[in-house]
Amino acid sequence: MSRDTILIIDDDLGIQYALGRMVEKLGHAALLAGSLEQGRALVSAHAPAVIFLDIFLPDGNGVEALPDFCAGSPLSEIIMITGLGSQDEAERALLAGAYDFISKNTPMEELGDIVAQALERHRAKRADREDPGIAAFGEALLVGGSTEFRRSVNLARQFSETDSNVLLLGETGTGKELFAETIHANSARRDHPFVPVDCASLPENLAPSILFGHARGAFTSASSSREGLMAKADKGTLFLDEIGELPLETQKVFLRVLQERRFRPVGGTREQPCDFRLIAATNQDLQALSEQGAFRKDLYYRLQTCVITLPGLRRRGDDVLVLAERFVRDLCEKEEQAVKVCSELFLKTLRMYPWRGNVRELRNAMEFAVAAARNEDELCVHHLPDRIRIFTAKYKFIQASKGGPAGQDCREAALSLADSTRFPGFTEYKETMGAQLEREYMRTVHSVAHGDIRAMMELTKLSRSRCYALVKQYVAD
Repeated sequence: MSRDTILIIDDDLGIQYALGRMVEKLGHAALLAGSLEQGRALVSAHAPAVIFLDIFLPDGNGVEALPDFCAGSPLSEIIMITGLGSQDEAERALLAGAYDFISKNTPMEELGDIVAQALERHRAKRADREDPGIAAFGEALLVGGSTEFRRSVNLARQFSETDSNVLLLGETGTGKELFAETIHANSARRDHPFVPVDCASLPENLAPSILFGHARGAFTSASSSREGLMAKADKGTLFLDEIGELPLETQKVFLRVLQERRFRPVGGTREQPCDFRLIAATNQDLQALSEQGAFRKDLYYRLQTCVITLPGLRRRGDDVLVLAERFVRDLCEKEEQAVKVCSELFLKTLRMYPWRGNVRELRNAMEFAVAAARNEDELCVHHLPDRIRIFTAKYKFIQASKGGPAGQDCREAALSLADSTRFPGFTEYKETMGAQLEREYMRTVHSVAHGDIRAMMELTKLSRSRCYALVKQYVAD
């Protein structure tokens, strides 16, 4: 058995000692750290196979630091350990890339099993990294290096080696069809058709005919038999995009086809066999739809075999910049012109914008910018669409008004003001921002004064009537 290095980051010396002894009994080397800073230094020096990471540490929160550890040591498996963890923290940690989330009261025997499984996964990741064929999976199309995105890519690679149903979840524009195409292209069905179906565009009365085909005379305009998309996907992959929009009655028929692998064309008398691999995608909450009766529960459970959640672009960090430069290069080459350089401020603006339309919106913005720049060699902020420049101006204003680094609250506030592509006049802008600042000011004063109107009058230097009016306007709403 190979001897691996396991790092334990915990400020509790008793936990350090207990986990260290367990690691050594398993035949591995234990490294000990009492803070995030010490842990980062040891990760950089030793690239451990497994990391035990506490949540509450003297210099920060382990869940918040988790993405940095994942990015700094992508082959390490990270096990979060806590004595006071919550379900929300567990969800955040697992979505951010943690291997497991466990209590410090977990029996040592069980911990040993978890470590063994984590080491197996670490070795598999290391083998994948060393295999050029596997390491290159989807690299030409699935661009990005963020932890969440690479996790989705790794799942796609694993699922491409099976013939199981795959369900892709994610907001509009996150690249669900691109993932479906990549899974198909790397599967055993790659030499057979990839058939995409946009369920949102299927008319309810024609959906069965489009999917399953129809026999001559099946309905008034059926002057000849017609093959459906199901038959065209035989031996290949059927991609049902926005499957949540599939009509309920068609869902019922499709579930049977999925189970039996046979279908009957509309108006037909005989069933036909069909051998296809299903990949479905949606930006909706299928579980909620099924509970509301808008999506069949039995079909929902059938789709749960292999699930991949694609992160929104705003959660992918510097992937925004990598993708933008990739799009600019491709667009310039397509137009047979020299590749334009992105200015530093241009890239900073892209990083700041929340990209609600995700990768699709980013590509459209880069196409706009390249066209707007025409013969210029460098892309600057003024080449971007109005909505992005308006957002940036408001974001910076809100950041300055808060007197510190802009956070998610600044981003959301600016986004709500930037929905219109019309740039506001100075007076309108001043009034809008002034109202927001007044609201924040009065709510802070109300909190500090514990709602005591006399204390609020003293703090604000306002009259009683004015103070009451502002409290009614901004605090009691």
